[in-house]
Amino acid sequence: MYGQEDFLLNKYLTGYNEIKKILKDPPKNVKFLDIIPREEMNELYNMSDMLFLASYEELFPMTVLEASNCKIPILLRDIELYKCILDGYYLKGLDIKSFVEQIYKLKNDKTYYNKAVLMSEKCAKYYSEENVAKMWKSYYNRIYKNSQKKTWRKRKNVWEN
Repeated sequence: MYGQEDFLLNKYLTGYNEIKKILKDPPKNVKFLDIIPREEMNELYNMSDMLFLASYEELFPMTVLEASNCKIPILLRDIELYKCILDGYYLKGLDIKSFVEQIYKLKNDKTYYNKAVLMSEKCAKYYSEENVAKMWKSYYNRIYKNSQKKTWRKRKNVWEN
């Protein structure tokens, strides 16, 4: 994120100065990768053992969908947004202790890791291009049918009067 801190981080966010300080001198076990070109993202996800997002706020999390297509476990902070769009597709944590426990369990328990991979695969299937297209088609067909019913009722009332 070198030279792009102000673009990626809002100066007015709580903790901005602390984050900027960490960016300039990160711990040895942290590497900030800057903005990754789109064509390199698949390779990056495939090198990963898991996706971990500890965000307190999110918009629709595209990184989760990208990672799920690589079939890696996904560990997220359990925030409201995720519950309604991703529930059942990710491992949950609320604080540092629970995140550490989840990561150690993924590392040391192959069965648990494989279960998390299956959750990720289900996410990828649910949000696949084909399934999302089916959902949109169903949605628009339902709206169209409902609009036709309303039009028919209006016409019927006009004819009866």
